[in-house]
Amino acid sequence: MHTVNADTLGSEGVWFDPVWRVRVHLTALERELLATWWVRRLAFVSHAGAASITTTQTYTRLEHSLGTLALVAHFAPDDHAARAAALLHDVGHLPFSHTLEGIAGLDHHTIGHARIDELGSVLNHHGIAAERVIAIDAGEV
Repeated sequence: MHTVNADTLGSEGVWFDPVWRVRVHLTALERELLATWWVRRLAFVSHAGAASITTTQTYTRLEHSLGTLALVAHFAPDDHAARAAALLHDVGHLPFSHTLEGIAGLDHHTIGHARIDELGSVLNHHGIAAERVIAIDAGEV
């Protein structure tokens, strides 16, 4: 039996990823991050960027981030910093995703790391340093 999703916050603290068919028991940190603006806004950012205007691709950066979380939760269930990095790895994306990259020096990695830093109080509350999440996202750990 699998959980039917009420929305991207999951149902009763559980997210069932429709692509990977993985059930994720969301941690308190993940539930708190999912309620923040920087993560929720990803529901309005198309994964395909401007190409979503001319294609049938409909999934969002939030759905993609939840899928990444599902994989990390499956393969490294106790690595809470990696799980946070998976959920937060796209928080720097702009409205048309990669489409606007490079204009005026815009880079979603740089913006994302600044946003992860802004979420530091949420992360710290759960015993995880923003710097650690940024290092994981940057591939340094």
